[in-house]
Amino acid sequence: MSFQQEIDQAIKSKKLYFVGKCLPVDWYSGFQEWLALAESGNTMAQFNVGRCYARGDGTDKDLILAEKWYLAAATTNDARVWYNLFLLYENKENKFFDADKSSVYFNKAVAAGDSRAIEAVAKAKIAADLEKIKVEKDTNATKQKQHDNEMRPIAEAISNAVFKCDEKTIADLLQKAKLMDADWTNAFQNYRKLEIKFVKGKVNHDDQYSEYMQEGNTRFSRNRTTTSHYSLVIFNPSSEPINIQRYIPRGLPRYEIPSGGRITEDMGRHDPKLRPDSAVINMIYTKKYDRHNGTLSIKHPIPKLSSVWLVSTLIVVICFTAILYSLLK
Repeated sequence: MSFQQEIDQAIKSKKLYFVGKCLPVDWYSGFQEWLALAESGNTMAQFNVGRCYARGDGTDKDLILAEKWYLAAATTNDARVWYNLFLLYENKENKFFDADKSSVYFNKAVAAGDSRAIEAVAKAKIAADLEKIKVEKDTNATKQKQHDNEMRPIAEAISNAVFKCDEKTIADLLQKAKLMDADWTNAFQNYRKLEIKFVKGKVNHDDQYSEYMQEGNTRFSRNRTTTSHYSLVIFNPSSEPINIQRYIPRGLPRYEIPSGGRITEDMGRHDPKLRPDSAVINMIYTKKYDRHNGTLSIKHPIPKLSSVWLVSTLIVVICFTAILYSLLK
């Protein structure tokens, strides 16, 4: 970059004033021209001379003289002068370093409207706001973790009480949780209302044949295994949505069941004789949760077929068989 381009860029970026009728040919001639005008009281030339002494452009670097000419130009409350004085005093590498003075000059530059100082204030404010947000977030996370640690034994005790159908203990623990500002006690009441049932699907017959010899002849025997395809249906009759988690071999799926809604989970094939009588469903009560933490595990019973339904079904089957027999006869 040539000198003409360098000084033109400095003037356009408001780091120097254009003084005179044309740009100087080099820093030395520019310094000499500005110095003569500065000595006659031209404040813009005084600013340029101060900058030349501060940087060593066209003359030897001299911070004492730089301060002298900057202060001379400051009589007009020039924003650029205040900002450059701030730079002079805030640099820890020179003898003029003075935190108090640099702060005073920086505030004067802001008040006078220097764009660089105003931008620096904005960035500092943003940085301070971000730091404040980070501190608040860390504080809240620490409080939440402490709260969750205090809630965990209560949640585990409630889960054990539910397994034992101990309603008095459940009520006492819920009251204790409310006193500790637990925000999940109402959700827990809704969670206990979940209606769960297994829905039997297609029946599968798997036949395995084995070959054996009897009296010199080859014979075959058949071993049949009957399985049924089941689905687990969870219905939410409450007026609020419920967040749950299920532990299955495929992972830890999380569901949100809306009010009056239901979810259906494929349970695969099972022997009808080994039909489960309950399902463990976790209620999520913290924002951070995994298999062991942040969930309250409850074993929900799955209603069995009622005796009335079994009797009525048996009567229908007998009647149908009798009708079919009479037709075939």
